[in-house]
Amino acid sequence: MVEHPGAPDTPPAILHAAILDNAGFGIIATDPSGVITVFNRMAQAMLGYDAAEMVGKQTPACFHLVSEVVERAEAFSRELGITLTPGFEVFVAKTLLGLPNEHEWTYVRRDGSHFPVLLKVTAMRDAQGQPVGFLGMAVDLTARKKSEQQLADSEAQYRQLFQDNPVAMLLYDMESVEIMAINDAALQLYGFNAHQLLGKRLTHLMADAEHERLAQAIRAASNSSEPIRHSRWIHRRRNGETMYVETLSKPQLVGQRKARMVQITELTDMVRIEHQVADQSQFLKSLLNALPVPLFYVDTQGRYLGANPAYLALMDVSLADCLGKTIDQFAPPELATRYQAANEVLFASPDQIQHYHMTVHTTSQGPRDIVFWKATFRNHEGQVAGLIGMGIDITDQKRAEHHANQLTEELEARVTARTTELANANEELRTAMDQLVQTETLASLGRLVAGVSHELNTPVGNALLTASTLLDTHNRFASGMSQGLTKSQLHAFMSTVETGATILVRSLQRAAGLLGDFKQLAVDQTSHQRRSFALGEVVQEVAVVLSPGLRHKATTLTADVPPDLNLDGYPGALSHVLINLVDNAAIHAFHGRAGGTVHIAVAAHDEHQVRLEVRDNGCGIPPQHLSRIFDPFFTTRLGQGGSGLGLHICFNLVTGILGGKLSVTTQSGLGTTFTLVLPRLAPYPDDPGMSGS
Repeated sequence: MVEHPGAPDTPPAILHAAILDNAGFGIIATDPSGVITVFNRMAQAMLGYDAAEMVGKQTPACFHLVSEVVERAEAFSRELGITLTPGFEVFVAKTLLGLPNEHEWTYVRRDGSHFPVLLKVTAMRDAQGQPVGFLGMAVDLTARKKSEQQLADSEAQYRQLFQDNPVAMLLYDMESVEIMAINDAALQLYGFNAHQLLGKRLTHLMADAEHERLAQAIRAASNSSEPIRHSRWIHRRRNGETMYVETLSKPQLVGQRKARMVQITELTDMVRIEHQVADQSQFLKSLLNALPVPLFYVDTQGRYLGANPAYLALMDVSLADCLGKTIDQFAPPELATRYQAANEVLFASPDQIQHYHMTVHTTSQGPRDIVFWKATFRNHEGQVAGLIGMGIDITDQKRAEHHANQLTEELEARVTARTTELANANEELRTAMDQLVQTETLASLGRLVAGVSHELNTPVGNALLTASTLLDTHNRFASGMSQGLTKSQLHAFMSTVETGATILVRSLQRAAGLLGDFKQLAVDQTSHQRRSFALGEVVQEVAVVLSPGLRHKATTLTADVPPDLNLDGYPGALSHVLINLVDNAAIHAFHGRAGGTVHIAVAAHDEHQVRLEVRDNGCGIPPQHLSRIFDPFFTTRLGQGGSGLGLHICFNLVTGILGGKLSVTTQSGLGTTFTLVLPRLAPYPDDPGMSGS
């Protein structure tokens, strides 16, 4: 450090000089006019000048930007209300007025490079308080500025990552529950813009019923640093639609504000699928419970997955007693051993249908002779997942075997044939159901099964009643033989047998015919098998399976089909279309009404095409929906009987495999008509192996 000539060389001065030279910041002292008297080592290192060449020079011209000095002169003049010239007084005016004088300035090094400093100017005063010089202390801000810029860049990058993140995210204040930030993915999810949500409470995005739950969650999270996950929330979009979401929130400190960063994942489609699965599960449960024969199903380890009331009654157990357990955990050892052995044989040959006879000892009914029918079922990957079994109680038939006469043998043969037929029919029904489960037609299968079950009730019920009557007649006849029979008794017996046998045969033929129709319809629908068919038969089959369900909705289905219209194509696809169109009318056309009529009209369109119309006299389709009814997943009654796929599938089947056209006309309050124009000869698939056929 070099001092101005004449400075006292006393011990205190030496001490002061040592302190100034070793200070960690630049110190530049001047006399009252601005002539430099002190230029310490740090000032030399910062600016690149030697103290010897700086002491005695006027400041600030040597290492300040002239333009910056001029700027500050104008700014300080306005601030202080005085006129300052662009020179030394700009640096000392505030100090002389007793005001804080600490500002950022730009220093110019000897090599011409610039760097920022924080300059604080204080006055050195004599004993009378008069300024005898000024002391400038400068701190190099280069490192601090660099850190601030890095922090600003980091914050900008964080904000950009937040905004561009494909996952919906928002930040909210824990105390006020106000939304502090929200990214583009979240804005798109909810349908708002940022201006509409920033500053709004988080409840603005939630269903009213969730507000109290949110308050409880925030109270629980206020003292927690752990992530909080709620698997289900009900939020709402700007248009009022509700949706299911899952959130993951983490604590975040924004300045002094406690906040939470929330990731949002929409679950609406997943929840919809869960509801559909639950509906399907309920349908299957209702179907199993309605079957009068014992039925159960187990996994590959023999653990019970379910059983219907008839099976639970047979085994004298509750569902809780057997669910998740194996047969040896609740059944007698002998029965369990035979049962498990039979299962192992079936799992070794999973494509076979197994049937065998066993005697089951029940508490309430004693020993019962049961014929079991079993088959494996597979999961969605095609792997064997377990087996399903059905039991037929033939105890009464077995007891009848002890009476050695032709009537008993014939009756047993009929009962056995009936048992086999019912078992085969049940297997066919199970197979058709397994195939339909893999496609959207599961809902149609429910209606097919309901229709067939309803129609089968009458012939099967008649057959059971007649068989029971014949058995009772036989028992009375056998009892009377030991006491002697009159000719009139014998004639009455023969007449009863003849009448019963006739009714039995007719009933079983009716049941077999219905099962055949259902089998053909189910096979057609699942396999899209090509064949020649009478159009009237397909319409009739659809009417048979749908009419029972429609009657419950007070809906009448009528049809007008000429008897001589034959087509070569895909009856399954056509029946699928007709079922969906009729079902669509039953769900939508008569909403809010007591019921109505759906009519299928068929006529020749021209020499090569036929025309089918499915008309209802319902409420019609609103004009704003008409252009979207064939779009996938478009429905106005989601969760109330509509999946949004029915009409889309109809359109694809008609314009695709059937090679036709599908159009719609509607009139508010008067009904809707879907018109199909189909070729009598459906197009063949675009397959090189079929070219030229």
